[in-house]
Amino acid sequence: MEAVIEAPPELIWKLWIETNNWGTYRIPFLRDSRTVTEEIATAVGSTQQADKFYQILDGRVFDSNADRREGKVWSSYFFQYYNVKWPFTDRWTICKVSNDERESDKGIYKAQWSHVAGNVRTLEGTLLLEPFEGNRKRTYMDYRLESDPGGFIPKFLVKVAVEKSMPAAIKAIRREALKRK
Repeated sequence: MEAVIEAPPELIWKLWIETNNWGTYRIPFLRDSRTVTEEIATAVGSTQQADKFYQILDGRVFDSNADRREGKVWSSYFFQYYNVKWPFTDRWTICKVSNDERESDKGIYKAQWSHVAGNVRTLEGTLLLEPFEGNRKRTYMDYRLESDPGGFIPKFLVKVAVEKSMPAAIKAIRREALKRK
């Protein structure tokens, strides 16, 4: 998916790295999102139960910027819990992210992530933010996602859900950027 957002790349990047706030952006189906640590991801291991994640988390909240290295490449982890419609079961994932701020002085930010725990079979993606046509007050966003949610969800239903949710997610990001501008 590609989009132009009427806000600077720096602001959109801030929205991206604040994983603890994603749930407030009203992204479709997203029930919970938060920053977690490598230790949490490892402790969760191969469990398929979100309850086990919450038990290990034990109410702790981690700073979304704790591992940030401005102007450098740095890693982080995020948890996402998706509330899907019956007859399917909710899906959740922990992903490891490589965040690249080496070209932030030019307004260019990149991220690449992949699934490391949860009941989603696969989830991989990339994000590119850069000034749109050289204008640092507007952001060109290239967001690519490949997912197999696992379970017994037919592929055509996954495709329909993604095609509906992606534009709604962009709308949510635009709305949040406007609030913060």
